Amino acid sequence: MTKPDFRGARGSNVGDDFHELWALRQALALLDPTEDLAAVIVEGLRAEDERGKPADTWDGVDCALYCGGDNADSAKRIVIAQLKYSGANPEKAWTVSRLTHASNKKKDNSVIHRLAKAFAGLGHKRPDLITGGNIAIRLVSNQPVEPTVSKALSDPNSSVYATLLGGSGLEKIDFENFANALDLSECGHRSRFALEESVLKTISEWTEGDARATVNDLLSFIRRKMGMPEAKGEEITRQSILARFGVFDLGALFPCPSAIKRQEHVIPREAS
Repeated sequence: MTKPDFRGARGSNVGDDFHELWALRQALALLDPTEDLAAVIVEGLRAEDERGKPADTWDGVDCALYCGGDNADSAKRIVIAQLKYSGANPEKAWTVSRLTHASNKKKDNSVIHRLAKAFAGLGHKRPDLITGGNIAIRLVSNQPVEPTVSKALSDPNSSVYATLLGGSGLEKIDFENFANALDLSECGHRSRFALEESVLKTISEWTEGDARATVNDLLSFIRRKMGMPEAKGEEITRQSILARFGVFDLGALFPCPSAIKRQEHVIPREAS
């Protein structure tokens, strides 16, 4: 049996595929009326939210989710996600060494340093979100996180914690906030195939049309947002996703909400 070749462009394409599917899965939540997700941005934050900081501040942001408002000033919660996918070694764990490894001379391009830099940049703009615990920093990967990493993040006196602190480039007090905001729960779970199946299943429940054709169109839309220079920082909203379905109102996809009001104070009767 021929072994899959994940070198060069092939390996990169696998990661891009995962990125697009994950971003699309988040974007579909824009159509859920029970969610407060207002906008999804791929490859950074909204253009106006990045102003005032060096461009490399946002290198670790593969996807940003704005909840309760569609920009940094109005949002009630913001999720920053960095996506890492390996088709060749899905079982390889994220260790302290991998998270803090930097390959450039400045030693500032490690996974944890890039996430920490984006956290600090966003926190400078909205410090109230940090104090309220409303900034989430999410590492999303099909590879698991080594248990010692998760354990160390809650133990400031451990040597592993000190290593993570040093790799982040943050001051100790800022790293404490960063550690509290760091979400590793989406590591070691979904493959890109499971993501694709989930997206297909969701869309097939919404429309009687060809779900595969709709998914392909939506992925093409996400891909252009990721790859076209002029699309940098543009938001994906409920209306932009609805437009891909060829409709402009949620009522075209979902049943109308019930107009019958629930009675809170009911008097039971023998007849009933």
